[in-house]
Amino acid sequence: MEPVPVDPLLPVRKSLVCDQRLKMKTFILISLGALVFAACDSKQEQARKAELDARADKLDEAAKATEKNAKSNANVVKKEGEAKAEALKEEAKATRDEK
Repeated sequence: MEPVPVDPLLPVRKSLVCDQRLKMKTFILISLGALVFAACDSKQEQARKAELDARADKLDEAAKATEKNAKSNANVVKKEGEAKAEALKEEAKATRDEK
């Protein structure tokens, strides 16, 4: 019978494999914990988001109202300008006719 060869580094290799598995398990658990923590919003966070959404809606409505007001003001100014231009044309025509 032949003697079985003994690997003197066998305990070290087993220890390294075990360490790698332990590191991988630890990494996976930490990653899952981080994902779960990041995915869960607290009630305070949800309330804060709702408040920000409400404020954004109010600002959006105010911006739309301001834009509508600015457009109507622009139309008024445009009509006034056209009326003044027409009056100046008439005045210029009358002045030409006098000469």
